[in-house]
Amino acid sequence: MDSLRVWNGVSASDLRAGMELRVGYDLVAPKEVAADSLHRALHDVISSYGLADSLYAWQRGSDAWLGETMVQRTTAERPPRVHIVTAGETLYGVSRTYGVDSERLREANNMSGTGLRTGQELRIPGSDGSVTASGMDVLPPVHEMASVLAWPPSFDGQPMQNGETYDPAGWYAGHPTWPIGAIVLFENPETGRMALAQVADRTPGAELGVVDVSAAVHEALGLGTASRVRVRLLPWRLSAHTHTPEGQ
Repeated sequence: MDSLRVWNGVSASDLRAGMELRVGYDLVAPKEVAADSLHRALHDVISSYGLADSLYAWQRGSDAWLGETMVQRTTAERPPRVHIVTAGETLYGVSRTYGVDSERLREANNMSGTGLRTGQELRIPGSDGSVTASGMDVLPPVHEMASVLAWPPSFDGQPMQNGETYDPAGWYAGHPTWPIGAIVLFENPETGRMALAQVADRTPGAELGVVDVSAAVHEALGLGTASRVRVRLLPWRLSAHTHTPEGQ
């Protein structure tokens, strides 16, 4: 339901007879990978979370990049079991914070509607170690809301802390403390656009609420000069070895 709203820019009250609704995107079927495997293609990780459709819609070349990138699972940041509703919060907003479907959140709390009240306690499904229907835990909660700035053209070809040189077409992010190689999921809350990036460099803007990203990430998110995004550090990091595409 949440994806339908984002893809079509509508709410339930906007529906009318005869309206055409986008219901998904053509996807590449994920490979079968054991859930407890330490090394997984990031393609399978994102598919397991049910995010592949939204991600592929916005991140050009993501299928090739994800299919060639090997990652290693790290310690997951588990969300709290109970969320206390604050003034102005919505069921949809809480569901996005913890990476769970709003319908699952409503069902887990025996709610007949979607209204919330200040001080209400909401049980977060999956936070007790249970798994979703797709076989994965819930996403880590939002790490922070941050302003995202693209590296300028003058940075093209410059060396980064991960040993690579910066390519504006690559999927990179810079931060002063996040582990080099960590996988970050960015989400534009206004449009639902998503992009993945690897932490590749050390940059000084975090104390100002700024995260630096490559031009490709910035474009995929559809950001302006002062846009703020949701940032999640996923419980995976790039391993020392990556797949080499056939013929290279």
